[in-house]
Order: sequence, then C-alpha cells, then structure tokens
Amino acid sequence: MAANFNPTKFNAEEWVKICKAAGMKYMVITAKHIDGKSLFPIINGDKQLERQLFWYYPHNHGAGHLASAAIQDGNDKLIWFLEEDRVELYNIEQDISETTDLSSAFPQKANELKKQLINWIENTKPSDKNKN
Repeated sequence: MAANFNPTKFNAEEWVKICKAAGMKYMVITAKHIDGKSLFPIINGDKQLERQLFWYYPHNHGAGHLASAAIQDGNDKLIWFLEEDRVELYNIEQDISETTDLSSAFPQKANELKKQLINWIENTKPSDKNKN
C-alpha cells in the first residue's frame, strides 16, 4: 500500500470516515516532512548552524509584528524593519531573548549583514504579494 500512495490524491476526510465506521475513537495522521531540515539539533546545541538563515515577512499584523526581514549568521542575527529602514543586531548565543540591540556598537557588522540580506532578497525574489 505504501508503494502506491499518492499524496496528491490523499483525502483525510475519507480516512476519518473509514476509521469512525470501524469503531475507532481517534486516529493520528502523520506525514514525512521533505522540503526542509529540522532545526532541533541546532536549538538543542547538538549541532552548529551550517549556513545562514533568512526570513522575509513584509507585512504588519495585529499582533504587533512590523514588516521585516532577518538574517542569522552563526550567533549574529540582524532584523531589518522594512518600513522604517531600521536594523537591530543581536548575539543570540549571549542574548537569546534579543533584548540588547548591538547595531550601534557594531555598525560594520550590521551593515555587512544588511547587505547580505538585501542580496538574498534580490536574488531569491520572495513573494511580497500583500506587502504593506
């Protein structure tokens, strides 16, 4: 059965109906995640970050998030607030809660990471369909 499984034709509702009809009280449907890598070994400290990580979210929303993009390079994380053109720099190993902005103390590092972030955005062209 597994060899013939086609995820594009999978219908969870049909499986739920079958399981209910068979008398099952609950079921768990799991899926193998295939389009990325787990960050748990990095978060747990078992492994070092192998490459830079990038985030791009050009939207404000009601929870207080401002349109921004970010780059993490080793222990350095830069957040670029897009509408204000303002950056914040953190050393996440020493300041996991991101409470101490180091961008004034290390302006060269902040500028270097911002340039890399802009380069990534220009090269990957992430969607900003609903940009503020």
